[in-house]
Amino acid sequence: MREPGLLAAAYRRWQGEPLGLATVVRTRGSAYRRPGARMLIRSAEERAGAISGGCLEQDVCARALSGERLPALVEYNTADEADLLFGTSLGCEGVIEVLIERLEPGAASAAELFGFFEAQASSRKCASLATVFEVSGTSAARPGDRLWLGSGGEVGGPLAPGPARETLAAALAAAGGTRVASIELEGGRFSALVERLEPPLRLLVFGAGADAPPLVRLGRELGWSVVVADRRPAQARAERFPEAEEVLAAPVAELAALAAPDARSAAVLMTHNYLDDRELLLALLASEAPYLALLGPKKRSERLLAELAADGFPLTEADRARLHAPAGLDLGAETPEQVALAIVAEIQACFAGRSGGSLRSRAGSIHS
Repeated sequence: MREPGLLAAAYRRWQGEPLGLATVVRTRGSAYRRPGARMLIRSAEERAGAISGGCLEQDVCARALSGERLPALVEYNTADEADLLFGTSLGCEGVIEVLIERLEPGAASAAELFGFFEAQASSRKCASLATVFEVSGTSAARPGDRLWLGSGGEVGGPLAPGPARETLAAALAAAGGTRVASIELEGGRFSALVERLEPPLRLLVFGAGADAPPLVRLGRELGWSVVVADRRPAQARAERFPEAEEVLAAPVAELAALAAPDARSAAVLMTHNYLDDRELLLALLASEAPYLALLGPKKRSERLLAELAADGFPLTEADRARLHAPAGLDLGAETPEQVALAIVAEIQACFAGRSGGSLRSRAGSIHS
């Protein structure tokens, strides 16, 4: 997930100034962004993140920067003809509810929230976050109150101790995905968006040849953490890959361990060296990485796998399911840029649990 780290970086740049924060908390029907999408607002022209395809941002920014009483829960009906005429409708036949907040300069709660985002993005582990957005009665919770469960099991956030905090903490511990929790307590009730925050996808590019830069650029553009690894120091240079988070040069036997693949990693082998690819694949098969890919013809991959089996390292069915050889979707790719697009699209489909087919052939909603 790109946005927590992106918003934390923007907050560091703008802290000390009055800011706005918009969070999509609930949707019904079709919506461009799903619950959990956020936008940090410095001005109408300067913002980080997005909550729609661009149609809601203007109105949200105006509310966040005005003298309007905040926090406020604002509903946008994208099927409403009046909204359509005034430009705040997508014509998507859905309803989007957005929590709009004002972050005052020096507010401890804001600094804690973006500090949590930054820590979560760098930890490579999952965390959970609850945001109260709707309150009725006296529940000891207010819109904008938050509680989070860090990757190390620590609970933090400005929500005051009491039944509301205890109940939300239990909801965080049980969070398996993003959902709305409706909680009833003596004297009132409140609704909170409960999110599971995953670290950014990590793209490991093994091979620093001429076809690697487009893949690195595309991965970075998607907000992925990109690592380039090659045994050739002359090729594996940071200046050749300015978008990469890390560029590694080491013997082939050490590269996989140095790249540190985890359960949110996609590894692409494009060394253009048969023996290097074979050694790297064997090492990566022992990792948690759910996506492994081999660039090159199918016959080359089949030969490599047959040799591994003959040497006592046959692939399991699970390994064959995560190995994509040849790498990429069937897009008719020819150039390095097109090949990079095909590989990035396949990785996206893999981590989203999709087949990579055309949306026009999909039955039901675009979103899960």
